[in-house]
Amino acid sequence: MKITWKNIDGTEHSERIEAALRPYVDCIGIDLAAKLFQALGGSNVYIPGHSDNNRSHSLVRVIGAEAVQALATTFRDAGRTVRLPLANVFLARYFRSQDLTTNEIARVIRVSDVAVRAALLPNHVRRAKSEKTSRKRHRDELENMKAIAQAEMKPVKRVTAVQR
Repeated sequence: MKITWKNIDGTEHSERIEAALRPYVDCIGIDLAAKLFQALGGSNVYIPGHSDNNRSHSLVRVIGAEAVQALATTFRDAGRTVRLPLANVFLARYFRSQDLTTNEIARVIRVSDVAVRAALLPNHVRRAKSEKTSRKRHRDELENMKAIAQAEMKPVKRVTAVQR
C-alpha cells in the first residue's frame, strides 16, 4: 500500500507505508489509522476484547467501537496492551496528501517544520542523507581516535635533577 502527496514545488511523490504501520492501515483504513497515530501514537494502549468495548475507552473515543473490534480481531491482542508506533513520517505525508501546509503539519504532529520537510522527502533521498551523515560521523570518529593514539605515543621528556 502506498501514500501519495505533493511537495511544495508541486511534484507528486508516492511511497510505501512503513511495515510497522501496515497492519493498522490494512485493518482500519488510512484515515482512521492516521487519526489513531495522531492521538495515541507512541503510547501503550489497551486493546479491549469484544465484550468490553465501552465508549469511555480511549481507543473507542478516537476511532470508534467497530474499528476497535477490527483491531482486536486482527491483532488477537484483545485484553492486552500494545505500543502504538509514533508514525511521524506517515502522518506528515498523510496530512500533506490532505493539502495541509508544512507549518500546519508541524503544529498538528508537534514537530518542527524542518522535521516535516525531511519527512516529506522521498525515501531514497532520506536514505542517502542518512548514509552521508553516517559516513561523516564515522570519519570524524576515526580522526578523533587517530588524534588520541598520536597523543598517547608522543615521548615524554624526563627532567632530571641537576646535580651540584
